[in-house]
Amino acid sequence: MNSVKREDADMDLIRALDEEWKRLKSEDLPGEKENPAVYERIISDRRFKAAEKKTARIKSISYRIVAAASVLLICSGAFFFHRYQQRQINTQSLEQRIVQAGEKARLRLSDGTTVWINSASRLQFPAAFTEKNREVRLDGEAYFDVAHNPEKPFIIHTEGIKIKVLGTAFNVTAYEKDKIRVAVSNGRVRVSDGQKKLAELTRNTQLEYNSTTHRMALSTVDADETASWISGSLVLNNVTLQEAADRLERWYNVKITFNHPQSKLCRFSAAFLNNEKLGKVLEVICRLNGLNYEINKQQIVISGKGC
Repeated sequence: MNSVKREDADMDLIRALDEEWKRLKSEDLPGEKENPAVYERIISDRRFKAAEKKTARIKSISYRIVAAASVLLICSGAFFFHRYQQRQINTQSLEQRIVQAGEKARLRLSDGTTVWINSASRLQFPAAFTEKNREVRLDGEAYFDVAHNPEKPFIIHTEGIKIKVLGTAFNVTAYEKDKIRVAVSNGRVRVSDGQKKLAELTRNTQLEYNSTTHRMALSTVDADETASWISGSLVLNNVTLQEAADRLERWYNVKITFNHPQSKLCRFSAAFLNNEKLGKVLEVICRLNGLNYEINKQQIVISGKGC
């Protein structure tokens, strides 16, 4: 009697798996025909053969159904998990704040964390942090003053790295995936690339990371200077003209071109306070590097070899 019940249970399971398999095939999940190596490995496994000998009733089931059920068990685990994660992400009430070039914004999240978002940046975040972690995504640059909550770590996702913190203040620059910077004003943050920990940073420590080459560098910086853009100060410390041009384009929403490409490599330092006007900034930069400039609406042309 028990044997019959067990056989019935086995058949019910296989029917359920076969139905699920048919559903998955309609969603383009590869079947046994597309995976002959997996199929052969399954039917040659001694556990498969032992199960096949249990009863004549089970033995009469076609190889296709058994293989489909087996492939489903082996291949769809990661698929189900991925789909589950996607449903979890999609059901969250996500909001985003996009800050255009030439603008800046201040935002207070539901947990009390304050975020200053720099020009040409985007922050994605849930309307309310209800999960185990507090997680957001940043494209661009932002300064975070994280509300302390040891039981719910604050995690920032950027292009290629993850920043985990319990309570601190730090600046993240991630306009390009090959130029990601994290500078800590106070507290401690842990930076990882999704597979391994890259570093733990404390005050006045900066991490530079290239998510394409996976190269990183640690340095000591003035954290207050790094986040000076919050108060409207533009600090250009030992930068090339190209690096300065990139920042000016975001800061003032303009486009800068050079008549002489070699001038892009000229290196200099300068600081401008209280949201200085673009004309004054260009005048100082060009004087320092022996260059000239022309402004035509939002287009700026810098001429001269410089240096």
